[in-house]
Amino acid sequence: MIEQKATAVTEKGELTGFVAEPGFFEQLVPDGDTRLVVSVPVELLPKVHRALVSVMQGPMGFLFRQQIDRQSPREEGAPPVDYVSLGQPKAAVLSALVRFDGLLYHDARGEFWVRGANGDSVILDTDGLVFCYPDDLGFRDALAAQGIPCKEVTTVRDQDYVKHWFFAAYDVQERGLINALGLAEMASR
Repeated sequence: MIEQKATAVTEKGELTGFVAEPGFFEQLVPDGDTRLVVSVPVELLPKVHRALVSVMQGPMGFLFRQQIDRQSPREEGAPPVDYVSLGQPKAAVLSALVRFDGLLYHDARGEFWVRGANGDSVILDTDGLVFCYPDDLGFRDALAAQGIPCKEVTTVRDQDYVKHWFFAAYDVQERGLINALGLAEMASR
């Protein structure tokens, strides 16, 4: 079984066998705009995520929002720690998405936000869902090229119980990502 960021489980913690069906759909956000929600099985996630980032223009901003510090756990309810870098060449960001793929696509310790020069964003969350802001034809075309249909699908977030996975093997990738993109720790909000 391929490592997943999050898996659906029963109340007793047993795997349910839920597998994300490929699909994307519009979702209204509080400011009145729409975003695209993308759900794909874990084996498609790297390719689809990179395709979405590829349509954005550089230079890019990159945010790693560390929700869980696996090596030095914070108190429950503590705010996440943000690591940020601006003005990254598009090639550097795309390279990091490949180099640190285990951390990004298989470990639930954080969210990864990429912001393009035009203000568009692609966010990979701790559940393995991807959010594209705004709902843009470029994103839709990239998803169509990957064979992802425009249809509302059941996501891991729709499940009653979800278990998130944190792998010690990706601790080195976490430090590597921070160093490779020159991510600076931002003060807690």
